[in-house]
Amino acid sequence: MSKSYDELEFTDNFMFVKVLDCNPDLCREILELVLPFKIGHFEVIGYESTRQSMYESKGIRFDIYAKDEAQTHYDVEMQADPDPDIAKRSRYYHSMMDMELLQKGKRYSELKKSIVVFICKEKIADEYTRPVYTFLYQSQEDPAVYLNDETWTVFVNLNVLPKPALSPRRPAGWAFPSQHSPRACTASRTASASSFSDGRA
Repeated sequence: MSKSYDELEFTDNFMFVKVLDCNPDLCREILELVLPFKIGHFEVIGYESTRQSMYESKGIRFDIYAKDEAQTHYDVEMQADPDPDIAKRSRYYHSMMDMELLQKGKRYSELKKSIVVFICKEKIADEYTRPVYTFLYQSQEDPAVYLNDETWTVFVNLNVLPKPALSPRRPAGWAFPSQHSPRACTASRTASASSFSDGRA
């Protein structure tokens, strides 16, 4: 059964992408909670944006696609339901980001750092018992040696957070600032697109 607008939670896809698209500073703050570094100037460059490298290949949709002043690119995904293929899905998302970031004739050294973050509402797997897992390529023979390909995959495990932190519902009486509400943001984007198509922008 579908929810009404007032019943939507932050972990519902519509609310997640609308809130973070309209509030890039909030998106940056969430990332800084799970990443071991501060992020400078940050902008959302697309939401629910689709990618498909070839006609026959599998297409994907980035929930929130963003970059910072260092040209690090981020894909932030809300995973509301369990996904047993989430690890290989993250691998595929990285590959799609790389294909977009490196143009023909460019050197591999020009590839920018890419970070894929899955915020998982449900249990990822039994062995995932920590709130945050960050994965980088590391030598099996010498754990002190990293591949340094600048790809990071991060899983946020909401299922193991304390119950108060898990609650995604908006407190009674709470509302978005009017200019940042999902409805206002959607209306603004629709008006901008209309102005552009009419030749007014």
